[in-house]
Amino acid sequence: MALMELAGTETGTRIAEKLGAESFDRLSRWFAELRAEDDVCARAAVRNLDKLLDVMEPAALGRWVLTGLRLYCDDVQAMRRYFALRDRQAIETMYAEAGRGELAAAIPGLEALYCALSGEPISIQARKTTLLNGPPARPVITPAALLIPDAYTRLDGPDSPSLYRAAVGHALAHRRYSRRARPVGALKPMSVAVMSLIEDARVEALLIRDFPGFRNLFLRMFRHREAAHDLSFEALASRLSHAILDPGHMDDNYWVQKGRDLFREAAQRDLEDYAAFRGIGSVLANDLGQMRVRFSAQQYAVHPPYRDDHSFLWDYGDDAAPPPEDQSQEVEQGIDLAMVSIREAREDDLSGDTALERRIVEATFTYPEWDYRLGFARDGWCVVVERSVAGVAGARSASGAHPARSRARPLSYRLSRARRLRKQLEGEELDLNAVVEVQVDRRSGLSPEPRLFMRPGYEAMSSSILMLMDLSESTNDASHVDGQTVLSLEKAAVLYLAGSAAGRETRLAIHGFSSNTRHEVDYFRFMDFGDAYDDLRRALIRNAAASHSTRMGAAIRHAKSRILREKSDLRAIVVVTDGAPSDIDVHDADYLIEDARAAVQDAAAEGVHAFCLTVDRDAAAYVKTIFGAGNFQIVDDHSLLSARLYGVFVKASLRG
Repeated sequence: MALMELAGTETGTRIAEKLGAESFDRLSRWFAELRAEDDVCARAAVRNLDKLLDVMEPAALGRWVLTGLRLYCDDVQAMRRYFALRDRQAIETMYAEAGRGELAAAIPGLEALYCALSGEPISIQARKTTLLNGPPARPVITPAALLIPDAYTRLDGPDSPSLYRAAVGHALAHRRYSRRARPVGALKPMSVAVMSLIEDARVEALLIRDFPGFRNLFLRMFRHREAAHDLSFEALASRLSHAILDPGHMDDNYWVQKGRDLFREAAQRDLEDYAAFRGIGSVLANDLGQMRVRFSAQQYAVHPPYRDDHSFLWDYGDDAAPPPEDQSQEVEQGIDLAMVSIREAREDDLSGDTALERRIVEATFTYPEWDYRLGFARDGWCVVVERSVAGVAGARSASGAHPARSRARPLSYRLSRARRLRKQLEGEELDLNAVVEVQVDRRSGLSPEPRLFMRPGYEAMSSSILMLMDLSESTNDASHVDGQTVLSLEKAAVLYLAGSAAGRETRLAIHGFSSNTRHEVDYFRFMDFGDAYDDLRRALIRNAAASHSTRMGAAIRHAKSRILREKSDLRAIVVVTDGAPSDIDVHDADYLIEDARAAVQDAAAEGVHAFCLTVDRDAAAYVKTIFGAGNFQIVDDHSLLSARLYGVFVKASLRG
């Protein structure tokens, strides 16, 4: 067990005897997840475990851990101070959680409250928390029960009793005034979230009409005001909920003001008119799409925390929850996002690295990530955000020529494989199928086919190669070639290769990736299989921009999902990079290397081979681990990148 490993057998046994088997097992799972998040934090918490357990029960300790992870999710040093009890918030939270009432003790009173308000019984149960590092849990409303999270922390509400009562009141509002399980149909996830927010506000307004005291109870949950400069979906949604609920609350954001005014106008007409309020949700969601506000269905948690997860309101078809993959992130009503054009490109823009593309979210996908320390893959751990880049129509270089096309030499090989050629006029052995056909023709009175033999021969093979460009921030560094950046050399090499492969048997795709933590692995498709290598594709590649980090495993998994759609005999991914996999939310140097190796091995198991070309002179320490012997090249002389990439491409085409 993780707790035994961290604390040592003797200490772990003492704690196990003190807590009992069930509490110890749960505590051990918490510390296993905390250790996976940051080993230093886990060890610091274990060193203080006796002090923590003297103040808190195990359930309260779990909430204390959750608070630390949520408070400092983007600041690992602050998080380590928290778990070492060197942070003021850690001490305050410890005593605050110790004084909070437990849900189990509150359930009988909550059930009585619901029955008194509605005249109907309800079963209220604890919703057990299983993941410390997932989005905060929210209540779940079913036809017969209400599940309330047992992991509400001091970040979620001023006190547990108020939070529980607010959750009961909100559930009563939905069960009394909402129609459950409306079909989602073609609604986008952001539209569902905004319409659900408006429905929350509508049913709460109806509940307050019948029980006015609930307004003050609900408003107590909005004690955390969002910063005016925070324009994320979560912040805007919270601000709109607050503005609708509190008539005296003012917000200077245009979208929030518009939503509040539309809601109040509809409420004055008829609060029972569901269709009118759904229309308001549609309008507001469309506005967010126009504003390019990003939305992650996997990471979204309804705010304020007493509100339910909205599963009561919607029917997603055969699935019990919104599908985690292939979800568009922006509302596209009235807009074809894939065809949005950017400003007219000047001819001289294409000769440099100016980023002309507008990055538009098309879809998100979730993938597992291998944790070598735990020995298993974390399902749904990484979110790959596939983005389109709007094209530059009629783009060409300053000279009007296409350098990649004019300099490229044609491929001199033809892919083939040995096979037995059937129905030949001569050969080493009889083709039994042809012999049978001859006998059938003779008995039918037809002239038989004289081709009765088989002989060795070769058959042309098809291949598909996906070039995967590393677009991390480090590729903006200067190379050893005339002050050019690594990115500019990388793009020149890919352009040269694309010009060489144009019109040949090998099908080529050119994609790129970068990452900003596991929640946002950006993936760009500059040229897909079957696309013509034309002015548009050249412009998109030439003007690709680099930023953030290199979470290679997730990108390889997504590239594999793309290339598996190809029906070619040979399929391969060629990664062009400048360094080892890394990301700002990972502090173990081996973690992403081992994950990338697992991704490469998974791809190979499905018939997709991966190769690597790197300009990192120190890559020998990790690139062989990831791609295996013979499947990589290290380019010491950056000026040879184009030639070496061409060689790796040919090798991948022959061995893929």
